[in-house]
Amino acid sequence: GEPLPLVVFEAPCLLRTVATETLDRAGMPWRMAFSSPSLGGIWAAVAAGLGLTIRTDIGLPANVRAIAPGVLGLPALPMMALHLHQKDAELDPVAARLAEILLQAALETLPEGAETKGLLRVA
Repeated sequence: GEPLPLVVFEAPCLLRTVATETLDRAGMPWRMAFSSPSLGGIWAAVAAGLGLTIRTDIGLPANVRAIAPGVLGLPALPMMALHLHQKDAELDPVAARLAEILLQAALETLPEGAETKGLLRVA
């Protein structure tokens, strides 16, 4: 019956909004337990047991564990889109290499079966 304690980035934050809206739709009470401008602060608060957060598995510290939605009766999170935008049609070599690195990292960390609609690729 206690509100779910949330650990979130300071507003505006897409994942903060997704978390609160998903809990509201499910009729689950929540409270802001901790807010931080840094990911390190988020991880430290979660590791200290101040509350739960939603993040990707990228950079998940060893002292923090991911939990599946059904384990605590939490609602499933909605699918989210990931976009990489570029200013110019032709990127300079450094920007092109950075785009390749980002796309490769995304491909390696997406969960199995994630939809890419054929748009996510490394040239």
